[in-house]
Amino acid sequence: YKQNGLVKLLNGKDSKTQEGPLGENLYPGASIGYSRIVTKNIHSGRTTTGYSVSEYHTCQEKPLSSDVSELSKKNGTYRKRKLKLPLGFINIDINKAWVTQGYIFILNDWHGKPKSVATYAGNYIPKQLLGNGGSDIVSKPATSKTVYNYSQPGETIDALAYNPSDNSFEISKLRLGQEEEIAMYSSKVEDVTNNFSLEIDLNVTLPLVISLGFSVSYSLTQSELSQHVTSKVLRQSSFLLSTTSTVDGVTQTTENIAFNKFTGEPVLTKTYDGFASEGEEVYTLDSEGNPVLHDGHYYSMNIPASWVYPDLGQKHLSPLNKNQLGMSVGNVVTYGKNELVEAIKANSPGYNGGFSKVVNASSVVLKKGWFTPNVTLYDVILREYDALNSSSSEYVGNYDNMNDELNSNYYPYRSYVYRDQVFDANTHDPANVQVSDYYVYNGGVINQSVSMFDWNKNNIKDDFSAPNTDASVNNEIGNWFSGSKITAYSPNGVAIAEEDILGVTSIAKFNGDKTLPILTAQNATYDQVFFLDYENGSSGNVENAHTGRNSLDLVVNNGASIIKDYDFTGLNSRGVGVKVWLKSSLSNIISSPDYHKTNKSPKLNAIIDGKSYLFKKIAQTGEWSLYELEINNLEGLTGKKDIKLGYNFQSGESVFIDDFRIQPLDALMNCTVYKKDKKVEAQFDNQHFAVIYEYNNEGVL
Repeated sequence: YKQNGLVKLLNGKDSKTQEGPLGENLYPGASIGYSRIVTKNIHSGRTTTGYSVSEYHTCQEKPLSSDVSELSKKNGTYRKRKLKLPLGFINIDINKAWVTQGYIFILNDWHGKPKSVATYAGNYIPKQLLGNGGSDIVSKPATSKTVYNYSQPGETIDALAYNPSDNSFEISKLRLGQEEEIAMYSSKVEDVTNNFSLEIDLNVTLPLVISLGFSVSYSLTQSELSQHVTSKVLRQSSFLLSTTSTVDGVTQTTENIAFNKFTGEPVLTKTYDGFASEGEEVYTLDSEGNPVLHDGHYYSMNIPASWVYPDLGQKHLSPLNKNQLGMSVGNVVTYGKNELVEAIKANSPGYNGGFSKVVNASSVVLKKGWFTPNVTLYDVILREYDALNSSSSEYVGNYDNMNDELNSNYYPYRSYVYRDQVFDANTHDPANVQVSDYYVYNGGVINQSVSMFDWNKNNIKDDFSAPNTDASVNNEIGNWFSGSKITAYSPNGVAIAEEDILGVTSIAKFNGDKTLPILTAQNATYDQVFFLDYENGSSGNVENAHTGRNSLDLVVNNGASIIKDYDFTGLNSRGVGVKVWLKSSLSNIISSPDYHKTNKSPKLNAIIDGKSYLFKKIAQTGEWSLYELEINNLEGLTGKKDIKLGYNFQSGESVFIDDFRIQPLDALMNCTVYKKDKKVEAQFDNQHFAVIYEYNNEGVL
């Protein structure tokens, strides 16, 4: 049959339902889309804050397109052969036909992309009320406006990849995000008929005469149809090339110059304002009033982690890859010049070199193998992680056979920044540098070419199972400086221990479900600080809680260890401080003469390795008192010891403790208690006084 003058292969009794639109099942489902949305207040009076207008690209601008090749003998898509031989006894009739046709469907992601967002002062008046075809926004300047510019669907864009082994960038022009789906159908229908006939004629007449006659005939009829159809579906993507924002007459533009070859995300951008407009020569005046050409562009180069660590790359390259393509491990910002941009403009296939006029440069080193025994805080972190505030033993005992999957995860180890002499615009030396270099906007950039960070330096990428002998242990690799390093992670990937260049450690501990920090501390290791809020698995109740819902009944738990295996190693010269809130009542019976009376001589003490250390009361708020113990001289106390609490109990006395903490005396620690719905209940400062958070019935602070 024919459609738009073109012969189609589809035919049959159902052909009418297949005639159009061609490739109907590829069209998106029905939806309501808007090319322009105006947002305004319902009441628009003198005090109105204005209105906003958002515009979007739609499929009306770039609809799905389809095409089909024509069946024609001229272009070889249609061929027919016919042979007919009527020879009397032998008859041959052969008919053969070959047809081939191609279909193409081109889809894009243009529909729904934002075109612009603008805000206007005053009241919004629909244009149909203005009359004469007037517009409601053309004649009115916007107070702020953002315009988005995209590449055309299927257009080639500049793509980058980086090879850390030779410090080189690969530059190519690709149709990123383009997907092709090809389906082929072929068939052959053949009908062959062979007809052989033999006729014999026997005549007998009287007087006896016999005659015999015969005839032979053969017929061959052959019909053959060969068909081949190729259907191609092409899905094309468009990418954001630039964003221009204007606020109060000041315009700033960010251009995406190059994109990640593997993801299509922008990795090289250029930012400039109205004083350095792209495509225009912008001049400023020097101190003598002479015009000087000024290049005020900022370039930012981002290094994805998958470029440096191949096993973070795409799954299709290796089933062991993590497919973590969004993580970044480096950034270089330059001003007024960027050698990589110049290489892209020159259509160079690559660039291998440094960057001049660098404003700042940073890099991150990742490592794996964080949960290998005897290397990190394995015993303390992994075995005691759940034991602080939860009776759960989800992880306890399972870390001895930590699986390879957990140790194969990359986490940040060190962050580096590039340090070098910067250009001083206040120093003038015409003998060495051009006078134009001394304008103030040229100051502050590094005056030497900056090479990319060497992630391969002395096997810096090796995991913790390999010895690390590179210069990173001393915080420097060339001019790259690291002020701190992360020393431990929790099993769910949260950094919980860090050490700075002075050897001062900072740690964080989390609650039972590993999501909320219960304490942060400086100048202390992970096994030197504890905070117990007794919110999980305690024997108290909300009526006897200092913060939160629960406390610890000291009468019921008399003689029990408050802290097990506290490590006193290395603390002899630093001392240990313990603070705890305590509530005591000689009677809870209202009619009793001892109701709400307290023990005048509680003698709260800590029992460590058989020695007793007496607390002193330092504050009271309501029924709760704050007790403090400072052990300045540990008297040889070392190793791991249990800490118990002793108390001078009176007959019938009830004693509850809450919010117990222990830390080195020269450490700083802040603690947090959470409500059941994960909202903050209280935050304790280093003196162990709490800020209490109160919420209304709607959960608002």
